[in-house]
Amino acid sequence: MRRMHCGPSQFRHVLTENFRALGMVFASDRGAMIAIPEDDAPLCTATPVKSMEATLDQLHLQLVETPKSAWRGFAPLLEHPKLQDLEECPECKGSGWMTTATCTHCKGIGEHLNRGEFNPCYECGESGEVDRPSADIAGAFACDLCKGAGDIPKDRFLKRFCNIPLPDTPHCFGVDAKYVRLLAQLPGAQWAPPQRIGEYDCGAILLRFDTGWGAIMPLRESVLPKHHQARH
Repeated sequence: MRRMHCGPSQFRHVLTENFRALGMVFASDRGAMIAIPEDDAPLCTATPVKSMEATLDQLHLQLVETPKSAWRGFAPLLEHPKLQDLEECPECKGSGWMTTATCTHCKGIGEHLNRGEFNPCYECGESGEVDRPSADIAGAFACDLCKGAGDIPKDRFLKRFCNIPLPDTPHCFGVDAKYVRLLAQLPGAQWAPPQRIGEYDCGAILLRFDTGWGAIMPLRESVLPKHHQARH
């Protein structure tokens, strides 16, 4: 479950490790979160940071209070034209998987010696390591850009995000296509429209499936057309 959501280069505890809460085991990658019963999950002893507890309680309460009539299937989202026009993922080169390797530019040091001075290696961000496409699943992790699919929609903005609009939800810019494709694979997966926070803003999109539940953060579009941005 963790491998589907998080790469090894992410350092925040709640993102790189599964954690236990509410009798479930959670995994997250900042953009989406899923929870499955402890009995069905990998062994986990970690607990969430204190600041997350109220958010988890609130999400679970929303889930319980969401009427049955509000839940919708993923099929219409998967049929969106943007998900029919795909190209090879430029990050994993179509393999769907990545592995961490020593940076060849700095030989793993994280710096370059130039005229007697050490300068940061911008290829690896001074970490000494870079992510590379992998044809071997063993020891690899799912590509963050395509979430292991190997291909991505051609129609994207900021070179990375692809919004799939939610039907009858004008206050929500949409869900990133990578989460639509990934979470739709869960058995019996359904989503519920997010709560409206403002004219162009909304809360998390709830997710439920046969063995658990979760949430997806919506993409948010800047109100100013000249500063077209997306953020989680």
